[in-house]
Amino acid sequence: MHADTATIVGLVTPVNLRFVVPVYQRPYTWDIRQCAQLWDDVISVGTAAREARMRSAYGGGNVLPAYHFTGSIVWIQDGAVSASGVESRLLIDGQQRITTLMLVFVALVRYAQHHPEKAGALAWSAQEILDDGYLTNKHRTGADHYKLTLSKGDREVFQALVDGLERADASAGDGAAAVDSTVPPTYANSAASSPATPSHLLDNLAFFESELERVPDPDVVWLGLQHLQVASIALTEGQDNPQLVFESMNSTGKDLSVADLVRNFILMSAPIESQASLYRSFWHPIEEALDADAGSGLFDAFLHDWLTAIRAPRQFDATDIYGAFKHYVRAGGYDTHSGVVALINQLRRFVRYYAHITTGEPVPGRDASAEIDDALADLRALGESRVRPLLLAFYDAYDQQDIDRDAFVRVLRATESYILRRAVCDCPDDDLALFLSGIIARLDGVRAVGGDYATAFESYLLNAEGTALRFPTDDEFARAIALRDAADWDAATPIGRALAAGEDACTRWPYPAVDEATRAIYRASR
Repeated sequence: MHADTATIVGLVTPVNLRFVVPVYQRPYTWDIRQCAQLWDDVISVGTAAREARMRSAYGGGNVLPAYHFTGSIVWIQDGAVSASGVESRLLIDGQQRITTLMLVFVALVRYAQHHPEKAGALAWSAQEILDDGYLTNKHRTGADHYKLTLSKGDREVFQALVDGLERADASAGDGAAAVDSTVPPTYANSAASSPATPSHLLDNLAFFESELERVPDPDVVWLGLQHLQVASIALTEGQDNPQLVFESMNSTGKDLSVADLVRNFILMSAPIESQASLYRSFWHPIEEALDADAGSGLFDAFLHDWLTAIRAPRQFDATDIYGAFKHYVRAGGYDTHSGVVALINQLRRFVRYYAHITTGEPVPGRDASAEIDDALADLRALGESRVRPLLLAFYDAYDQQDIDRDAFVRVLRATESYILRRAVCDCPDDDLALFLSGIIARLDGVRAVGGDYATAFESYLLNAEGTALRFPTDDEFARAIALRDAADWDAATPIGRALAAGEDACTRWPYPAVDEATRAIYRASR
């Protein structure tokens, strides 16, 4: 690992060099708030640098130029050079800052193109930025032409913006009229105006363009950009662990989600040459199944519930999902290349279960079952997220053919009855998650020996009688229904539905029919 201080412009502008955001990295996420902070820094340091120059010019002696430190850029140096002689550097940390810097360069080019009358007065020109390595490697083609290659949908958007600048510059060079300033600047000369286009790049570009129009002296922006400093940290492939460095960096923008950390941990464990393939073929389908790009939080919830199920009955701090994940990976020997593939396959399997449990999306390759779909839909209606790890355990037993469909439906319905009866009876549930985690672990033992999975589960629930975690009997359930006022409850809520069912509630949500002798067997197996 080699660390040095550099200007961010000096880092990105050398010829025959480009930065590449690995495909598994999160998309560009900075919004106007982060961009406004960077813009303020640029204006501040640019103003200070201009004043230092003026003092020096008017006899103030040699005044040290002002610089502003903006964080760290971590990249992997693997020595790979393309056939056209361009070195690719993989960005491990700092893509948000570099991408935003590139958007400012785009805004400067567009400003110069929209204000040809100022061409002689500006400290920069559109041609200078386009030809001198700020946005492109001028004489290279394909991916090597662009100084920055982003991930996912952002790549096409950014490249379309740069292509538009070059077309406009070429037209101006041929004597064509200047770019029509009435064209909305964010979309002019860009193929990236589709409604499906990610918004952050275009929105942030529009912000910088509007700020440029308002700033009294645009040259301050150009000067400020030259005085932004970063810590450039170069890692060597095969020698340095990029994940450890990645985790230790303090983000100055948006915090990484648990899903971001897990994705990077998994794919950084694989050789660079296989990372893109692993992402496209294995990891991206996982993200799609849980709509991870939309930021719904379902992915993080899945990781918590999957770890709870897979590590039962061991508990972990819900605020340290990533730490629990790393422990599981290392303890299970998944931190090798072959182990990474096995881990991703395991995750893909459980993600399919989770999507069916939480969204109703059926598992591909599985025969449709109205009974299973209905049971899962009724469980979703209860809104009790703490049962999801248990449902994952059920689903895995079913998918791996350790239990049949009838047993699967039976345990789902027993879970629904247990949760609804407890809600109607106002049973305390502080220890519910721990209780269910213990049941998952015990059911794993039943599954391993081919025991009666459904009967064991019902027995474990019934054997909590006399405690806060009990399965309310018909008498307790009926009495609770009779004492509640239906007018106090929306008919769409679980309690409202139970009250509406009245005397039929005990039939609709039955108490398991397991005799005492059978229950005693599973009581003794704790």
